[in-house]
Amino acid sequence: MAEFYPTLYTHSIPWALHTKPTAKANRTRMREAPSGLLGNDLDYHYMRCNSNQTKGIAIGPDPSFVIAESVLAACDVLLVTRLRGVRGFRIYDDFELCFNSLEQAEHGLAVLQGVLAEYELALNPRKTKIVALPDHLGYDFVSALAQFNFGTEPASQAEVLIAFFGWLFTYCKSHPDEHVVSYGVGRLKKEAIAPSNWDMLTGLLLQAANADSSAWQNVAEILEGAFGKGLPIAKPLIARSVDAAILRHAPCGHSSELAWGLWLMLRLHLEVSAEATKLLGVLDDPVVALLTLDAEAAGLLQGTLDKTRWQARMSTQDLKSDQWLLAYEAFVQGWLTSPTGADHLTADAEFDWLRNQGVRFYQRVSAAVVAAPKPTLPVTAAPKAGVVKAPSKPAVPAPSVSAPAKEPEPSTEATDDQWFYF
Repeated sequence: MAEFYPTLYTHSIPWALHTKPTAKANRTRMREAPSGLLGNDLDYHYMRCNSNQTKGIAIGPDPSFVIAESVLAACDVLLVTRLRGVRGFRIYDDFELCFNSLEQAEHGLAVLQGVLAEYELALNPRKTKIVALPDHLGYDFVSALAQFNFGTEPASQAEVLIAFFGWLFTYCKSHPDEHVVSYGVGRLKKEAIAPSNWDMLTGLLLQAANADSSAWQNVAEILEGAFGKGLPIAKPLIARSVDAAILRHAPCGHSSELAWGLWLMLRLHLEVSAEATKLLGVLDDPVVALLTLDAEAAGLLQGTLDKTRWQARMSTQDLKSDQWLLAYEAFVQGWLTSPTGADHLTADAEFDWLRNQGVRFYQRVSAAVVAAPKPTLPVTAAPKAGVVKAPSKPAVPAPSVSAPAKEPEPSTEATDDQWFYF
């Protein structure tokens, strides 16, 4: 579906739990008393979590999974009622349904769109398609990239790493809607990379993050892990790359990329340039703000950080807004004070209680940084690296660098035994 969590209509929660007519007939939930319907109470609280807006719930927390499944399960019930005998499955917000003909598949798609519209949801047009069966199973890039054996012998391992990233970037271009780079980089987390190859690998990983920003988390975790083991990563190159990422993503408000980049800079104790520091000060994302303040406290920011925008959030009102994390943590950490000089937490009984109990939602990254130990790797004969076929798997042809062939359009003259799915 298209932007499921950010666009989930909070009023659809009571619709799913109690039906739309019942929920609308009992919408009496105000600040003082519950409505008597769990769905309406959840609707009210989710709106409060999002500045009283009815669109969107948080991505990630377990309660969001429960709410999402409640709404989508109601969609399932309505779908099987309107589309008798439908076969298929749903994983989270992805549907896959099977039909005996193209005509049936097109009708099923229309019915599914109508069902989702009942709950103010919509399909993602870029990822919704009708495909004639049989079709390839899984993704070709997964099978191809799984065949690489990196080994531990430095020279042959370096050759395999270069080949691996070459195919990774090729598949990234031929599968622009899939997280190819993030998947490929994730494969390297468990590989034993020779110390002499880490300088080259650092550059390849940073190219990967630049090619697909969704890979920043895996890249940051791999590089931080290598640093913790005392491996010779190219720290100046990392600093320049994170700086470039800040300059590229900050104007667009891409907070995830900025957060992982800043976390890596803090863990490796690298400085942020003055130009990047200037851009960070105008962002509203509370996690990015806290990481930036942490970096300032650690003396890792060049230039001057303008904290005016964040300091204005040190108010009792902002404790009830989407900036509550910044309004609470920046104050208790001692990084920011209220513009009026008052203790804005005292006026809120809940947050004042949390402070008195020593509750923290942010752990200082800078405080956890320790000197990296020297690497201790056994000096033994190592097997040569190479691209091998696992004995238990069927042979997979080597990926081609040429442009992928265009997928054939489904035939409209389907035979009785031809199946379709979307």
